[in-house]
Amino acid sequence: MDFSTSQKKIAKTASINNVFLSGYSDCGKTTTGKVFISELLNKNVPGNKILLLVAQRSLGVTYLDFLDSLNNYNGTLPAVQTISGLSQKIIKLFWPIIAPHFGFSEISQSPIFLNIEASQYFMAKVCEPFFEKNYFSTIKSEKPRILSQILDNLNKASVIGFSFTDIGPKLKNAWNKDVKHLAAYDEAQECAIAFREYCLKNNLLDFSLQMEVFFKSIQESFLIKEYLFNSYDYCLYDNCEEDTPLAHDLMLEWLPKFKGSLIIYDENAGYRSFLGADPISALRLKESCANTFELNTPYNSTVEIQNLISLFQKAIHRQTLPDPKKNALSPLTFQHHKFYPDMIEGVIDQISSLVNNGVEPGNITILSPFVSNSMRFQIQQRLSERKISLISHRPSRSLQEETITHGLITWVKIAYPEWKLPVSIYQFRTALNHTLGNMDPIRADVLARMVVSKSNSMSIRPIDDMRLETMERISLQASIQYKQIRNGCFFGPLLR
Repeated sequence: MDFSTSQKKIAKTASINNVFLSGYSDCGKTTTGKVFISELLNKNVPGNKILLLVAQRSLGVTYLDFLDSLNNYNGTLPAVQTISGLSQKIIKLFWPIIAPHFGFSEISQSPIFLNIEASQYFMAKVCEPFFEKNYFSTIKSEKPRILSQILDNLNKASVIGFSFTDIGPKLKNAWNKDVKHLAAYDEAQECAIAFREYCLKNNLLDFSLQMEVFFKSIQESFLIKEYLFNSYDYCLYDNCEEDTPLAHDLMLEWLPKFKGSLIIYDENAGYRSFLGADPISALRLKESCANTFELNTPYNSTVEIQNLISLFQKAIHRQTLPDPKKNALSPLTFQHHKFYPDMIEGVIDQISSLVNNGVEPGNITILSPFVSNSMRFQIQQRLSERKISLISHRPSRSLQEETITHGLITWVKIAYPEWKLPVSIYQFRTALNHTLGNMDPIRADVLARMVVSKSNSMSIRPIDDMRLETMERISLQASIQYKQIRNGCFFGPLLR
């Protein structure tokens, strides 16, 4: 990989001092980070003494690919880490000290870290008695949405730095509309406290408790702080603007301990502000760095895109817009539709036109502030009619709400009959619909009713004795696929 002279200069400076590098997207900042890593490795700095820190795991993929490409390097390589990952390592290592200090009940047992799905599951379990008492009756919102919001409140409190017991009062102070909603904030506070007590009792650490335990341990224990601060000699901190204020507080205290560091800040970013990111807070790191550099020349972006960026920046900040340069708006098209189906059809027509002109479907993205089930279904159906594949992603929707998840769970139940988990016809129909090619819900229902045993709902029957006309109704292809699955193509002797 070829690096520019300026990138090499910045990397060399960062190897002996603290450097703050800022600039717009596509100007080579992350590439400079790769130069910095190469500089350190060429100086025989052990990889385990280099802290390669990113705000979110996904932001470190480019560094993982870069490290994988270093085929000729024989030493240890740095690991891509996040504050969350660091916190888990520290909590596991110092658990005997941490557990009694924070009130965990089972000190002799290891901590259990919850991902978002597990947190939602336990939150639903804890809050079920509250819903039975008619909590949140003053607001019109679905139960999963309420649970998700309570978790989000806990997470925000932990990364901003105030007590989770202040969630209710802060929400009430910020509300200036219908007073009936104020009761919901008190109820949310009760649920949050109950969830935290449940976690402490069962050694469970959701993201909020994990962050709270980690940052308090660093501040209150000299032993833990010194261990962490002496673990690394160099630091690369990319996309610091996407991280939280408490993460920035930690880095401010940590920076003087490094022999060299490179802090990378992306201008006009902070896209994860809804997750607690604070680009203004990240700028504090600049004051603690001896050297600052800027990279503002894009490598791959076109002039038209740069002109659009400038226009959007001014529009967002409510500044006076200059007359757009010639062809500045050419990449954009504006459509206004009176009816919802017309809007969907307009989007599909534009996608179809792009695909017909040679654009790969994987290079096309549809963005929407909210993706409802009906919107996804309509878009998916219309694209299927034009033989265009679609992959949808909704971070706000838990996996347990997806039908494909229910289908997978059904197959697992059947694969392990010793668990004695019954399978209903509806559940098996869903599994067939997602597993067998071109299997529509009606034929899946016919097949499910024939093979799911009424006497033993934990097994499925063979179809060898099924009449030919019935097999043809289901389709011979689907019948063969079902037979392969049942005979052990996926589960071996478990289904025989």
